[in-house]
Amino acid sequence: MFKAFTRVLSRVFSCLRNEDIEAIKEREARKMSEKMVKRVIKNAEWHANNMKKERKYWNDTDEREIENAVQNARKDIDEDYKHRKCIVRGKFAELNKYSHKKEATKLLCRIQYSQNEGLKLDMPLWNKVNGHPNVQPLIQVYWTTETTSFLMPYYSKNIAHEIDNMFCKNKKDGFEKVKKWLREVLSAMEYLESKGLCHLKLMSRYIFIAKDGRAVVGGLSRLNLANKPMESWDHKLLSVYFPPEFHPLNSFNGKFFDRWAYGILACECLTYLALRDVVKSSKNWRKHVYPTMCYIMDNFTGFIRSAFPWGKKITENEAKLALNFVQGFLREDPKKRISPSDAMQHKFLGQDDELGTGPDKMWTNHTFSFNLCD
Repeated sequence: MFKAFTRVLSRVFSCLRNEDIEAIKEREARKMSEKMVKRVIKNAEWHANNMKKERKYWNDTDEREIENAVQNARKDIDEDYKHRKCIVRGKFAELNKYSHKKEATKLLCRIQYSQNEGLKLDMPLWNKVNGHPNVQPLIQVYWTTETTSFLMPYYSKNIAHEIDNMFCKNKKDGFEKVKKWLREVLSAMEYLESKGLCHLKLMSRYIFIAKDGRAVVGGLSRLNLANKPMESWDHKLLSVYFPPEFHPLNSFNGKFFDRWAYGILACECLTYLALRDVVKSSKNWRKHVYPTMCYIMDNFTGFIRSAFPWGKKITENEAKLALNFVQGFLREDPKKRISPSDAMQHKFLGQDDELGTGPDKMWTNHTFSFNLCD
């Protein structure tokens, strides 16, 4: 009788404890959701106000006025350099190809229509990165009251062009050449981080190939301070390069953002699979990008061997080292992503015997049955 009574009491207290626990969980979840809602509303209001200001500014600006301002800016540049052609023209900017009047040097000039002070405030950041062999230098800046013109070296090739046309795939030293480019991009990233900067546009189309064969990181128009929270409009990156923590209404860390983007870039270079072509949609990272990435990780050895069929055959150990190198950047926890300085010592690059900590659980604890041909 006593034992039965004890069992009943224990069940009652157990139910009470469970109810208390559930109540606490529900209360905490409610607090968290209210906090998140307030944050989302605050970010959305801030973004909406900025969009209103921007729309008013551009609506008040006549297109003819913009065109005249850009033409006047080009006249100033034409005094020093010979205009070759306009590569691309937008509503508020144009990209032109120039050459030096005395030398056979080709140059690129971006003329940006802007009467605000934003670009002038960003100029010290550009000036901080001049001098590294793997970072596109800023040669000269032309100012007018209405425009800002950036003069830079012109490069006819980039890594996206190399991947699309499979140039390295058909060369015996293709694998070593790609490893050299990846090492040089890391050197540029290490340099930017040492200056307290983040790139925010790190993808294959902005990694140029110079005439002497070195990789040069360009596309510095979104260069920013790494120690401040970034918003969704600070970057200019294809959505397939976004890290899993990215959300358009939340701020993010630019340094960790760049490290994930480098991991995707390295994966593309080593497998010759351009993620922008493989992923049909990237609106939902978990639904569209993640399964594709899991499939590539699971079949990495086969992809890297088919990417470089000529020359010395890539061994199982080399493929594992390459995967270990790539997965060092592709970690779900942003703070656990390998730094450029540590990555440069990785055994895969032949610098040291340094190895990563192994694959992240996001690449091992999945149950996808997926095919790139689906």
